[in-house]
Amino acid sequence: MEPEPIQAIERMDEFDLLQIISPEIRLTADLKVLFEEVRGVLSWFNHLYLEEPYESWKVYLARADLRPGPKALQALGRDFKWRLPRAAEWWRRGRE
Repeated sequence: MEPEPIQAIERMDEFDLLQIISPEIRLTADLKVLFEEVRGVLSWFNHLYLEEPYESWKVYLARADLRPGPKALQALGRDFKWRLPRAAEWWRRGRE
């Protein structure tokens, strides 16, 4: 697990690697704030669900690509072979 995922994403952005993952991802100040919120949520999740395995990078990446809409998230899931049956629902919740 990446100990500092936000720094890793910033480094990827320096080399324009985020565009390879999704042309929709732009590392803006707003997205950095969003990532800080994700960090807080994952910290909370880790304390509550100690035995639940997950890959945090997928959470950051999925959240980064939520802004364009559910179709972009579904495309990202398809590209990475993730199962995202409720992408539209997640996107709507993230916008509320």
